[in-house]
Amino acid sequence: MARPINLPKHDDNNGWWGVQPVADPATRLDGDQRYQTTVIDAGIYGLSTARRLGELNPEDAIAVIDAERVGHGASGRNAGFLLTMHSHGLPKQLDVLN
Repeated sequence: MARPINLPKHDDNNGWWGVQPVADPATRLDGDQRYQTTVIDAGIYGLSTARRLGELNPEDAIAVIDAERVGHGASGRNAGFLLTMHSHGLPKQLDVLN
């Protein structure tokens, strides 16, 4: 089985994690595992996908895998906002397609 040698590691600090108590160690997969579905991404889209698959197939085993801690990447740094544009203010005319 191929195993990654280098995984992404971001040195930037996630401020939202900084105000929380220290998290429990991450659960790491060890040895051979079998799942009906494996979702690669523990951001908002990966977790949403895994949750929906669990609703549709509650008997299935689903693994969610990410190189970072759950919610520590970009989804954790956006303060929970899911926007249709990159700005919190008025849309920039050049960025919006009508």
